[in-house]
Amino acid sequence: MKFRMSILVAAVLLMSMQFAAAQDTTTCEEGFKLFDHERLASEPVCIPENPQRIVSLDMPATEFLLLNDIPIVGVFGYAADEISAVTPGFADELADIPRFDWPPSLELATSLNPDLIVAFKDSSLFYSGMDQIAPLVVYDAAYATDWKSSTSFWSEVFSKEDAYADMLEIYDARVAELQTALGEDRGELKVSAFVPSPTYPMMWLVDSAQGVVLNDVGVGRPDSQATNFADGGYVEGGADYGFVAISEETLNLVDGDVIFMFTYPSTDDAENTEINTYLKDYYENDPVFNALSGVKSGNAHIVGPHWFRAQTYLAANLILDDLFTYLTDAEPVIPSPAAEYVTAEPAS
Repeated sequence: MKFRMSILVAAVLLMSMQFAAAQDTTTCEEGFKLFDHERLASEPVCIPENPQRIVSLDMPATEFLLLNDIPIVGVFGYAADEISAVTPGFADELADIPRFDWPPSLELATSLNPDLIVAFKDSSLFYSGMDQIAPLVVYDAAYATDWKSSTSFWSEVFSKEDAYADMLEIYDARVAELQTALGEDRGELKVSAFVPSPTYPMMWLVDSAQGVVLNDVGVGRPDSQATNFADGGYVEGGADYGFVAISEETLNLVDGDVIFMFTYPSTDDAENTEINTYLKDYYENDPVFNALSGVKSGNAHIVGPHWFRAQTYLAANLILDDLFTYLTDAEPVIPSPAAEYVTAEPAS
């Protein structure tokens, strides 16, 4: 084991020497490009022009890589599980990719010999030493967790700006179609996004990924959720990435003309059964929830876990699918790009 670790350490030092000089300049070696961006959480970094062995420690980056057939050699375990749960069409592709726990292991990263490591900035995650293994690009969300901000960023990293432009064109066209179906008075409809929980119920604000999709469509939000946390709306609320924890005593905050309730994704059958049973029981039997006007009017809906991980392109489109279903009588003309990924392919 000691000998193996020594080899790994030596490999780290060798790779560090190969590209460290380029990191300290404004020019890069042949085959590399200098990447800089307002959401890059570091100084400009030299990265491969055509990376072929990517460790992806970010969910939107992972989905973008999958959609564009760019090789992934390592991924966060939670991201692989949740992408597989939301879009099972990717499950087989993700099944054999080595997985990182939280925080990510330097030893595993070294053993995978990546030519690029991509990640997101989070106060609870530490990537110290990763930049000694391969060029490291960290996306600083900073309350820009929506799919457009992150996917645009990653498209520049991977030199796939045209792919992002195509995605945006489809999304914008679907939003416009939905707006037409909802009508000009859609802003008067107050739409609430709520995660019930026995320990940590939460609602999602306008600066969340879910909130951005709802804002793009042009529907309204309850006053309690129309606050942008980045502007100081819930300083004491424990909000992060656009959500805020509430209590059963303040459940009136999630009332709206329409209430979408959901929970986190899981690929574990027993866990799914447990959380879905809880959601159904809560929906039918919680006395405070059932006293809300949106519930009494029959406009509370249990929706899928794509609402929980709304910061990817396909999850955002699945939310648009739900808005068509629950808020309109219209059948969308533009096909959902998520449709082909929501069911797994039959085993051959």
